[in-house]
Amino acid sequence: MYIKMVTSKSIVTRTYVVIVLGLLSTIFSKTLHADQTLFANDSLAIKFSTKVAFAALTTSDTNFGNGRVDFFSGVNTGDATWQEAYIKPSLSFEWEQNKNSTIYGALSVVGAGTFGDGDAGGFTGSESDVDLEYINAGWRGEVFDISFGAQDYIIGDGFLVMDGNFDAAQDGAFWALPRTAFRNSAIARFNTSPVHGEIFYLKADNIQNDTELVGINLEHTNQSYGTFGVSYLNMIDADRLTSHIPATSRHGMQVVSVRANSAKIPSWSNFIWHAEYVTQFGGAKGGGTGDFEGEAWYVEGNYSFSNIAWTPKLTYRFAHFSGDDGTDSDQDSFDPLFYSYNPARNGGWGSWFQGEIVGNYLLFNSNQENHMVKLDVYPAPKWSAGLLYFSFALDEKNYFGIPVTEDDFADEINFYVDWRPIENMYTAVAGGIAFPGDAAKQIFGNNENYTFFEFYMVYTF
Repeated sequence: MYIKMVTSKSIVTRTYVVIVLGLLSTIFSKTLHADQTLFANDSLAIKFSTKVAFAALTTSDTNFGNGRVDFFSGVNTGDATWQEAYIKPSLSFEWEQNKNSTIYGALSVVGAGTFGDGDAGGFTGSESDVDLEYINAGWRGEVFDISFGAQDYIIGDGFLVMDGNFDAAQDGAFWALPRTAFRNSAIARFNTSPVHGEIFYLKADNIQNDTELVGINLEHTNQSYGTFGVSYLNMIDADRLTSHIPATSRHGMQVVSVRANSAKIPSWSNFIWHAEYVTQFGGAKGGGTGDFEGEAWYVEGNYSFSNIAWTPKLTYRFAHFSGDDGTDSDQDSFDPLFYSYNPARNGGWGSWFQGEIVGNYLLFNSNQENHMVKLDVYPAPKWSAGLLYFSFALDEKNYFGIPVTEDDFADEINFYVDWRPIENMYTAVAGGIAFPGDAAKQIFGNNENYTFFEFYMVYTF
């Protein structure tokens, strides 16, 4: 993995750049109308927006009392208290040639930083950076849409493909996830309702080891039954991985996914279900060895009690991600690829970072099985709150190659409160506790309960 070493002077300089960008964008944005349109006529519209976010987070008895370990230096820094912030100004345009032909594009910059001890997983220290995020252009017609450049791309609900940037090392703001675009792409979309899909090329960032892939995604949407899809991915190039999953290479991996999103049972209108199955196969290339034999799947149902005060919604999910027993050269551990937090999915909490402690800092949708039970309530139009319980076990009795004799990893309880005081502002507080299982006690050598608290605010001008 390429790691850019950041000096103290450059950290300070980049922090000032972030602050200046934020002030300038805020001042500029306040001069705009509510629709944030810089220019518009009968055929051309140019728009500007800025997203500003801040998060304050703290953990105690980090790693079940073992302390935070910096991922890159290996130094144990104890418990973690840190802050994250980012500013993301964006410029976009649409140029309508006629009613069936539109040229469009976007340009954005992200200035982001982590301050204090660094995140609890040790993926970022006290550092900041400014980077291009979106730089893309495309053409959209009545049926087809073709786009190129650095842009977002998501398959299904983000279980497998959603985030092209890991936000680690010098990037900063690991928890807040300000960077989501794939560094390069070519995406051809078609929509012949009820069938739509994409053929694509994607390249992830260097923290994702410059993974390049091609693929196809097809979906069928029916208002009565939901959306059903199938995808095929082929990793055509990748450096050796040394980030959040075992050190290997994705080069040569092929992936097939079948799924149901927001699926319905017509006679049971308050119940919605989701499911996905993914298999990874093919022979390793680019310095890798063995064959890929990973798999993952989940099934989830949620029921809304629409006739009860606060309209509670109860969700249950079981998820399985294969591990590797280390007995041969085959790569049996599931590679989670480009999953991410999806605010449109189940309220965001629990997808797809499963557990604010275990999901963010300890297990990464590989070599695990987990149950989730979630209760959401909506006490007022601008408020929501929830309680989540997770039970985690290891699929194979090892933790990133460290052997253990038990598979019970942890139980975790989270709570959250969301508040949207105005249309363009979102705030949240969340907290929780993780209780170590026998496997975690063996791995970390301690049995303390791992707790966290976090505050988050984001505003879009």
